[in-house]
Amino acid sequence: LVLLAVGLVLAFLPTLPWNTEEEDPVKDDAVVDNSLEARQQTLKEFQSHLPTYTQKALKDLASPQWQALSFLEKDLYLTAYEEWERLQVFALATLYTSLYGSLPEELVGIDECEWFSNPANIRPPCSGVTKRYHHLEICLDSNTASATTIPPEVSFLENLKSFSVRGTPSATTTLEGWLPTELGLLQHWTEVVMSNVNLQGTIPPYITSSFTNLEIIDWSHNQLSGTLPDDISNLKN
Repeated sequence: LVLLAVGLVLAFLPTLPWNTEEEDPVKDDAVVDNSLEARQQTLKEFQSHLPTYTQKALKDLASPQWQALSFLEKDLYLTAYEEWERLQVFALATLYTSLYGSLPEELVGIDECEWFSNPANIRPPCSGVTKRYHHLEICLDSNTASATTIPPEVSFLENLKSFSVRGTPSATTTLEGWLPTELGLLQHWTEVVMSNVNLQGTIPPYITSSFTNLEIIDWSHNQLSGTLPDDISNLKN
């Protein structure tokens, strides 16, 4: 009986709460290589999967896309990110550079959910444990470039639900080119606000033909002219 009891104790020892010998290999597996060489290799693979329009933009070393890629190289968490996280940081870095001309060094390592934070924001940009971007609200100010465009890489934020760009009395930014057609790929996008950003001319037909999931549109306080597109009835919601 004594031998049987000892055998049972030995059999259950590995499963007792205070036995942590099995945890060490897991910790070791979690260690990632964040060296410059590893980050450069990760970026090389990441770049090879980017769409053609981004690949073309990256040939210009002054482009927001190239600056965003260079910014990613400095991120020590890069090799640990999942692919959607790399795309999210790259998209937001490209947008930030398009609006402000450059990416401050102090943004490296800071949660991208904080980049566009503003007390006036109605909703938090990220939600859920995974920190995927859902609501992108930008308030243009005197630090914004005098003329800018919304880069098509914003379409990499595949969970985006609302996109808002608002001007202020101190901002003299002109938003050129309306919205890139690639944003039509966003399946969850239901709200767009582009107010007081000096939009000019007529509303392009592709706005109502490509963005059919939209429920709320606000283009107030701009310099619009002409009539509404004929196919505005495509906006069922």
